[in-house]
Amino acid sequence: MFIRVEDLIMEKEMKSNNNKRMHHFILVHGLGQGAWCWYKVKTMLESAGHQVTALDLAASGINHKKLNKVDTMWEYSRPVIEFMETISTENRVILVGHSLGGLNIAYAMDKFPNKISVAVDKFLESAPKERFSGTQFSFEGDPGKLKTTMLFGPKFLSSIAYQLSPAEDMLLATMLTRTGSMFLEDLSTAAKFSNTGYGSIELTSSAMMI
Repeated sequence: MFIRVEDLIMEKEMKSNNNKRMHHFILVHGLGQGAWCWYKVKTMLESAGHQVTALDLAASGINHKKLNKVDTMWEYSRPVIEFMETISTENRVILVGHSLGGLNIAYAMDKFPNKISVAVDKFLESAPKERFSGTQFSFEGDPGKLKTTMLFGPKFLSSIAYQLSPAEDMLLATMLTRTGSMFLEDLSTAAKFSNTGYGSIELTSSAMMI
């Protein structure tokens, strides 16, 4: 993963677990990744007795949808929204978004503030352009709805995404990473999140610069 986001999660988990109450963590991956990238964090949290759900966003992981049929950040985030619809207000969850996943959980925070106890986000603020060497940029979508897409290259994966991970995790990433999009064209006209929704949730956020 881009950074040791599991450290931030465990810090939040320990602070919120003083009364030994178990929690339900919802894990949301970053661009081009999938639920598979959380396998170590999921194991760690479940070993501590927590409930953990790792989701595949649209056109990610093993989600069957094709990226050229996903036109907006909302559509991309739909698996998170649909899952949150099944959560009761009596069993509030902890949302965790890795990198771009922080924006996906923001949609859920704005729509379901009464179902979320806290949210955690860890992201890369910037990176030198040479680290993107080998990354494939393109355009996908129907005419009039084109969006910029990217498929991370080996240099980005090894120097930024999985630089703290063992070789087998890097190999797994090269095999499973899919083309993704930040949906910048859609976000350029999107409405702001509300103070009563997104703004009402406690958020632990951390950025990393390389």
